[in-house]
Amino acid sequence: MAAGTRAVLIAGAPGVGKTSVLAAATERIGRQTGREVVWVNGGIVASEGHLVRLLAEALGAVDSIKIEPAAASSLEDLCHRLAEGYARPVLLAVDDFDLLVFKREHVGTTIGETLAAGSAMRLLATCHPAARDRLVTAHSFARCLVGGIATVTIGPFNTLEAHELVSRRAPRLTAEECAAIVVESGGHPAALVFLARLAELSLGGKRHGATGLVHLFDRAAELAGSVYAEPWAALGPQQRAILWQLGSTVIPKTAAEIAARLSLPAPQVSAQLTRLVDEGLAQRATPRAHYSVAPLLARWIARRAVRERHSAAGAGHG
Repeated sequence: MAAGTRAVLIAGAPGVGKTSVLAAATERIGRQTGREVVWVNGGIVASEGHLVRLLAEALGAVDSIKIEPAAASSLEDLCHRLAEGYARPVLLAVDDFDLLVFKREHVGTTIGETLAAGSAMRLLATCHPAARDRLVTAHSFARCLVGGIATVTIGPFNTLEAHELVSRRAPRLTAEECAAIVVESGGHPAALVFLARLAELSLGGKRHGATGLVHLFDRAAELAGSVYAEPWAALGPQQRAILWQLGSTVIPKTAAEIAARLSLPAPQVSAQLTRLVDEGLAQRATPRAHYSVAPLLARWIARRAVRERHSAAGAGHG
């Protein structure tokens, strides 16, 4: 942004920390540059009229910008006022930008045209990895801002980063317990925080070591819907079948091995695995292109399988 980029998109799978990065970045940019931050959550916008009201309310809370009532303003009017910036230039922060502009082409066009018109306004937003390329190249928003969009993709933590997060969030855990949590989570930030807090609360200061956490991880798998249920619900049947295969063994598998098991074309399975990696549900081990899932997700899949078998058996008896 300091170099003149008008829009920066932060891409990442659900639970990987996009919103946290967006919040930290907007706070830092606002502090260092003096920009007014106007925040919008794209996932809760019901209509363009609703967006107009949200922007009007956000602008009304900014002392340097005077805004008319929402009823007297259009989206173009509000974006024009954002672009003018009055006493201070504006940073428009949009969480889930793809949810805001997809199916609302006019909203994307209006924001893109406002940014492209040489205004002082800048956009910092989050999006899903699957939406990143379309937002940068094919959407009307991108056509307004040719060459003016940058993307930053964030993913699971590496081992060092994961250890640091667990140690900071759950300082009473031992190094052995931290290591077990890092392995179980696969580096997924939301899973790391979830397991670290659960372990610290459940152990109550007692030392159980890595083996003592196995029972806790089994129980955690029942509660892991808070981490995995949302992306799981959005999957198609082939993607679920592929995850089922990955979750049924601790040995990483290739796309060809999974394709043979499911009687599907290998290129099709490979494409689906790429999407699952983007979703943060599968992990790719390079350079051999073997795929696996985090142990916590594997436990969750296994428990879903047990419940579905029981449901099927009950229906059969009925």
